Amino acid sequence: MRKPREMSRQNQYGLSYTAMIILAIQNSDCRVGKGFYNKALKVGDLYGFLKAHVRPFKDMNHAQWNQAQRVIRHSLAQTSYLQRISYDEHGNWKAVPSKGNADKGSLWTIHPSSNDTLKKMESKIRKILKDEYVEIFRKFAVNPQAVGEMVEGTWSWKGPDKLPLSPSEARVHQRRLRKSSPSKESTPTHRSTASTPQDQPSQRWDPPTELPSLSSQFSNGDWEYGRQVPPPISPWKQVGCVYSDGSGKRFYVWEDPNVN
Repeated sequence: MRKPREMSRQNQYGLSYTAMIILAIQNSDCRVGKGFYNKALKVGDLYGFLKAHVRPFKDMNHAQWNQAQRVIRHSLAQTSYLQRISYDEHGNWKAVPSKGNADKGSLWTIHPSSNDTLKKMESKIRKILKDEYVEIFRKFAVNPQAVGEMVEGTWSWKGPDKLPLSPSEARVHQRRLRKSSPSKESTPTHRSTASTPQDQPSQRWDPPTELPSLSSQFSNGDWEYGRQVPPPISPWKQVGCVYSDGSGKRFYVWEDPNVN
């Protein structure tokens, strides 16, 4: 007699480890933007956020938690659209070609692989965040009422009690790098006097063929694929737009001037 099929370890809490990683990144306090989905975290931040919000993780003993951490790291390494980025000498974020060779300053973000389009990536994410999986996950959440906002990316960097978590390692690292990088004010830049978007200089932006931003369902409105959207909060300002390869679609970038 065939034994009943057990739920995969990856899905024993309703959401897979990859899906839970997506939730953590979507609610990160570290914004990178400009060429990438604009939130990112370090591995330690993923551990902290998930242990705070997922009851089974919170209740694990030391050996069990070590095993869970290994599964999280394995999920990062095996998921094509979870990519590492690092800060270059010019103060810009760049993709790290090899996950294994990334330096200690690298962060994890959401980014289509070279073999994927943005739409394919979004389709994969929608599949692992199906409503039925989310409903099962609620049973394992420390605060079930927070799950909906976590999926939408609007819960932000808070614990299940709605109190802010300590600043993420990614955020602290980002601030340190920005303070130590050469001042951009000392570097002369060319500013165009063109009056139309088509005449704006393109060398400032260097986007990939498929702009790696998620749709509003996953990006909390910070980026929108193919059309302009209002900024999520009033102080935000539009800092530029880029164009895809001849498609005519415009990609608008919003930036919070209050974030250093």
